Amino acid sequence: MSYVGNQVCIFSAYAENDAVQVQDKLLQANVDVILLNKKDSTYGTTDGKVELYVPLLQAEKAKLLIKKLHD
Repeated sequence: MSYVGNQVCIFSAYAENDAVQVQDKLLQANVDVILLNKKDSTYGTTDGKVELYVPLLQAEKAKLLIKKLHD
């Protein structure tokens, strides 16, 4: 698990639209979520991932919601 401040990464994907869909579901459930795009657009490549971070206190709720999405 990677952390940024008191935020924890709970989801990552190579396809940005996958991450945006999960982000939308988390926001609908009142989970604070930050999308961090680690793709390198400088060279026009699609290398890298898009990661979603939530506050540590909301991580378990977010994980359960993501699990429901993929069941």
